[in-house]
Amino acid sequence: MEHQIKNIDGGKVQITITLTPEEKTKFELRALRQAGSELDIKGFRPGHIPDDVIKKQLDPAALDQETMWEAVKEHYPKLVAEMNLAVVGQPTLALQSAEPFVIHSTVSKLPEVDLGKWEKVKIKRQEIKVDEAEVNKVIEQIRDGRVSEVAVIRLAKLGDRVEIDFEVSLGGVAMDGGKQVKYPVILGAGQLVPGFEDNLVGLNSGEEKKFELTFPSSYRSDLAGKKAQVWVKLSQVFERTLPELTDDFVKSLGKFAGAQDFQDKLRENLQEEKNIQEEQRLEREMLEAIVVQAKFGDIPEVLLINEAETMLHELKHGITERGVEWSQYLQSIQKDEEGLKKEFSTPATRRVKVALIVRTFANQENLATDEMAVEQEIVHSLEHYGGDERMTTQLNSDDYRSYVQQVLTNRRVIEWLKKKLVE
Repeated sequence: MEHQIKNIDGGKVQITITLTPEEKTKFELRALRQAGSELDIKGFRPGHIPDDVIKKQLDPAALDQETMWEAVKEHYPKLVAEMNLAVVGQPTLALQSAEPFVIHSTVSKLPEVDLGKWEKVKIKRQEIKVDEAEVNKVIEQIRDGRVSEVAVIRLAKLGDRVEIDFEVSLGGVAMDGGKQVKYPVILGAGQLVPGFEDNLVGLNSGEEKKFELTFPSSYRSDLAGKKAQVWVKLSQVFERTLPELTDDFVKSLGKFAGAQDFQDKLRENLQEEKNIQEEQRLEREMLEAIVVQAKFGDIPEVLLINEAETMLHELKHGITERGVEWSQYLQSIQKDEEGLKKEFSTPATRRVKVALIVRTFANQENLATDEMAVEQEIVHSLEHYGGDERMTTQLNSDDYRSYVQQVLTNRRVIEWLKKKLVE
């Protein structure tokens, strides 16, 4: 067997495999026997059909294709490993000629990356503090989650929750989705279009009102700046009472000694969250700065397509986790999945470049995670899931092992870079 390697446009490499007549015969026999195991010929038991009989049943071109596949299954992985080729995805195969038997195998490869003068990148760490306003905001949110409400007969005021029926029209035509019944609104919370809630203050139960409002410029493009006509009827007013921040109240929330202990722990948690956000900012800006001054070879289209697909999956998961149907979300933003993937083109390219940067550092600086660390992480995960058969199978798979190794290596590279580039 002879082989040749040639780089071609689009970040691909072509591997040409030429078989000797003896090798062609060997792989053709494999192809014949594979085909024979699936044939049903009268007078022969399955798997015991003579090779010459099988050959007469097959189209010569189809037999050549199967012979090619048998040869590639044996030679392609070995050639990729021997030549240390960083390939992406499955190869595209073409039989160049049958005599001699020449196969062209074309596959995308990871591009070469020139890291440039990455050592000159410097990112400054910011001092992170939690102020009292942030603590008080969270406390108010917690109190709001334990609010008590009682129906009252009086004029609605800021802070009340009201239930309203309303219809919104544009130029006298009812707007799609612009009609609601018993819609809950907390006055002053800014749930609705600016100006809407202001028109509810001072209304009594059963009272109706008509008014106009203008959609802000930051609203949906099809509505931004347009005037709408609104009819509203206030059905009910509820007075809301928030609990006081007492020792008894905070003890009902968890294991706290009292109100002061609760505030101290809340402040600590907020500080930890902000510290994590700062680390994420440092990592993001550091990697983006390295990407800007690095040089990349041709990035295979398959990498960009796969990354856009990943981003779409992440978005879909996040939307459905919030209880929103994916189809409704697409309708609300007036886009389809293909349109979203096109929008993801630029961020997908950036994410691919970051991944290539991390991979290059891991290789050049010998930062790849060793098998012992991978094994420890898998054992920890197995202990966490406590004998779940489905999860045990997944965690012991080669795919999961590769995933863990990649995650740990990425962490190691990023921490290594932060020590050198963050001030």
